[in-house]
Amino acid sequence: MASLLEQYEQATASSVSSGRPDSSVRAKTGGGTRAKTTDQAAPSQQSPIFSKTRVDFQIPNGKTVYRMAVSDRLIVMAMKDNTLLRIDLRNSPDQTEMLEIKSGSAGDGVEEIFLDPLGKTMLLAMRSGECLFYGRSSKKSKSVTRLKTHILSAVGWNYDSTAAHGSPTPILLGTAQGVVFETELNPNAADSSGVFMASSVDVYWKQVCSLAQPEPVLIKGIFIDRLRKTGDRNTYVVLIATPTRLYHFKGALSTSSDPPLFVDIFQLDPEKPMTNFLELPGNPRHCCLATWRPPLSDVDGVSSAFAWLTEPGVYYADVGGGGSDDTILLNPQLYAFPKDKANRPVSLVSTEFHVLIQYPTFVRVLSKLASQIIMEDMVTDRYGKLMGICRDTSTGAVWLYSETAVYRYKITDESRDVWRIYLDKGDFDSALRFTQGNAATTNLIRLLKAENCIQKSQFEQAAEIYAASDAPFEEVALKFSRLGQENALKILLMKKAEALRATQSLPQLFMIASWLMEIFLNSLGHLKNTTDSTAYKSVLLEFRTFLTSPVFLETFQSASDVFFSLLLSHSAHDDYVFFAAYLNDVKRLLDFHLERNNFRDVLRLLAVQGNADLIYEFSPRLMRHVPGQLVDVWISKSKSLNPHRLLPSLQKYDGPELESEANQVVRYLEHCIHVLAFTDTALHNYLVTLYCKLRNEDALQAYLLNADEESSRRSIELYDQKSALRLCVESGLNRAAVHLYCALGLHSEAVELALQFDLTLAKQIAAASELEESLSRKLWLTIAQHVIHDDRDISKATEILHESGSVIKIEDILPFFPDFVTIDDFKEAICASLEDYNRHIGTLKGEVDDATAEAQDLRSEIQDYRSQCLYINTTDVCTVCKQPLLTSQIYVFPCKHHLHEDCLLNTLRPHLASSKRLHIEDLKKQVELLKNHDDVNSVQSFGSATQSLSRRDAVKQELEETIASECPFCGLLMIKSIDLPFLLPEDYENSIATSWL
Repeated sequence: MASLLEQYEQATASSVSSGRPDSSVRAKTGGGTRAKTTDQAAPSQQSPIFSKTRVDFQIPNGKTVYRMAVSDRLIVMAMKDNTLLRIDLRNSPDQTEMLEIKSGSAGDGVEEIFLDPLGKTMLLAMRSGECLFYGRSSKKSKSVTRLKTHILSAVGWNYDSTAAHGSPTPILLGTAQGVVFETELNPNAADSSGVFMASSVDVYWKQVCSLAQPEPVLIKGIFIDRLRKTGDRNTYVVLIATPTRLYHFKGALSTSSDPPLFVDIFQLDPEKPMTNFLELPGNPRHCCLATWRPPLSDVDGVSSAFAWLTEPGVYYADVGGGGSDDTILLNPQLYAFPKDKANRPVSLVSTEFHVLIQYPTFVRVLSKLASQIIMEDMVTDRYGKLMGICRDTSTGAVWLYSETAVYRYKITDESRDVWRIYLDKGDFDSALRFTQGNAATTNLIRLLKAENCIQKSQFEQAAEIYAASDAPFEEVALKFSRLGQENALKILLMKKAEALRATQSLPQLFMIASWLMEIFLNSLGHLKNTTDSTAYKSVLLEFRTFLTSPVFLETFQSASDVFFSLLLSHSAHDDYVFFAAYLNDVKRLLDFHLERNNFRDVLRLLAVQGNADLIYEFSPRLMRHVPGQLVDVWISKSKSLNPHRLLPSLQKYDGPELESEANQVVRYLEHCIHVLAFTDTALHNYLVTLYCKLRNEDALQAYLLNADEESSRRSIELYDQKSALRLCVESGLNRAAVHLYCALGLHSEAVELALQFDLTLAKQIAAASELEESLSRKLWLTIAQHVIHDDRDISKATEILHESGSVIKIEDILPFFPDFVTIDDFKEAICASLEDYNRHIGTLKGEVDDATAEAQDLRSEIQDYRSQCLYINTTDVCTVCKQPLLTSQIYVFPCKHHLHEDCLLNTLRPHLASSKRLHIEDLKKQVELLKNHDDVNSVQSFGSATQSLSRRDAVKQELEETIASECPFCGLLMIKSIDLPFLLPEDYENSIATSWL
């Protein structure tokens, strides 16, 4: 057989569901464990839920077990010889600890063991009435002196606080006299036994309730349960069991208040009789209260439960009262015992769905839900008499013990048949919670529930259930159609669509969406003709919700034409607009409103939407009807529009206001050009065309001046000047035409045109400062000729001579005068002209004299330069090589630098281009050849030699001009070489090497 620890761990791993159900499951009766999603086996193939295994643990020889308690894997056995056997399976499972109980009464023994949920504190109720206190690891006990006059019979542990904090918390102690005390135990009190100033067992002590009215009553069980928490207040329920009565108390307590904590729960009206109890008649020999609590993680979602052993039977229920009502005991039931009094139960424990009832020779398992015995487990008397049954509240393990043996119940899938029981009761919701993820079971329950709803005429609820099941969709839909349940059909279709959305089944979603739309439109059509406006609004709201459902969004977008056609076929214009707005189909909305001449709505949509292409597309149609408002929209969205693309719309505008200055096209073009500074030539040309068509010369003049200034500043041509000139001439806009003539450089044409209507304008053109003198003279002559021939005004002609600024003279305009004109009319002008000529001749004579003097000075300087000479000493050395200067041909510069010819060439060579260096080398060779021309082998005549000598001198002169045009140290060459390195790259390495030698 396996060791005690191995058997315990194996059993715990396989039956955790008994005491620690999966926190993901929630059920009103406590929730079941969640098994793996597998097909459920047939009942005959399933292992029993409860199977007993004897733990390999040998009771010491000569000792028999009387009481046993288990909590948080701590096992405590009280032997009949007044000793304790303690095994800590969590910390030291292979060690057993034997403790001797020291009581103040001779021959005393343990009557009952009370362990807290964490096993930290233990109370022993002795037969003598004494109560002893132990810590989890203490070896000595300490007497609870407060109970000297009372006999401890029940303890109510504060499960929630103890499990959550692991620190001392208030508990309730019940006595055989019917008195309830509240106290808080000090877990370290037993360890300080015998020490001076030892700490007390209790932190405080307070009597909170007495049930001894009119005579004492034995309290056999106390249960404390926290129902809910609101802020710093907790709602608690306290159950107190006696052999014939079950008292229940409820109240909201503040966790921050000073102890005692539970005293307010027991504050009842003393003038009224106590009615907060359940009474079952009888005088049972054995009575106890067994409780089951969900794990700490589920405490807020699952109800606790209890089972009360009485003489009539086992009374069990869930603990409620967390709601607004005062109901505390939920789903109470009584399993009645047979009338055979010879075989009565001794004790019991409660699990989530069962109650294990211990008899003297066997154990029966009661199903809470079915309220019937599902198993009977016989126990042989080989190991002595059965003494009791207990349950570890922290792990859920169930232990059975006899005088010399300990058994462990393995709990396998306790909730596996729960769904069947709920299904037989017609509680489909509860059955669904316990299908343990089995798809077939879940589907079966849903189908049965849906059929039940149809029988009850709950068609809409049935539709929701059918949609969640695997029932054939077509059959269910036809069923609702035949029954005429349109609302149920809509729910079914919507739920089915939500399920299909995850699979991206667009064809099926399209079918469902079109079906639903037909149903809604038909319903709205029928209701629209009735007086039931409330029903119509309700269906309309439901329809709009359907249209905006994200389930069908992708379907609506992919097949929008079909759905919009459906709406139009039913004349659902408002829904058409709503649907298009939801899909953000602005183009469809614009077409819809334009077809109905709703121009205001079209403009509103164009103003708020951000697609410029739609404005380009719809503007031509709007321009004919609402030009002003449309231009306002254009101006408001100027930053996102390209005016060039609006030209087709601008050219479409031919309204009655075309001849007015308030033309909307001109207004927009002026905004684009003057405000937005567009330089598109097409826009500028079109604006000029409109100005000419409107004959708005002032605006045109202002535009031309501004445009010419911008063109000059940006160096671009904003408009076609030649085309504009043609339009101005055709429209008779002479001033604008004169401006354009001048802009094109046709000043003669500009003056001729200006003379036709404004002599002053012509004079301004001729007096322009940027004109050449010849052109200006020509223009002034044209003006003078016009004045003399056309106006025949001699006085104006003489004024023109003064206004021209002496550009023209009297002699220039004399040919224009007729023969009969007398000299008196322009005598002053002739005299002034002659005086000007005299002054000009005098000026010229002065200039000639100055030029003659400057030429004489120049001749003198040249003669002085030719006679200048430089002196060289015999001791002078070359500036470059520092050798005597007169050893070879030299060059002497006015700056006093003296260089040998070779030194000069070497100094210049690095700074000369390769072509120039080759040229110098070639000249040197020619000089040498011509120098040796009179070779001994050649005979030349005198004339021939003279010719050769002159040629050599010419070559030598060219060489000297090339290399000695300026000093290499003082001329431009030195300035240009300022950025050159001192050492050339090819000389660097040699220079570095020699510098280290």
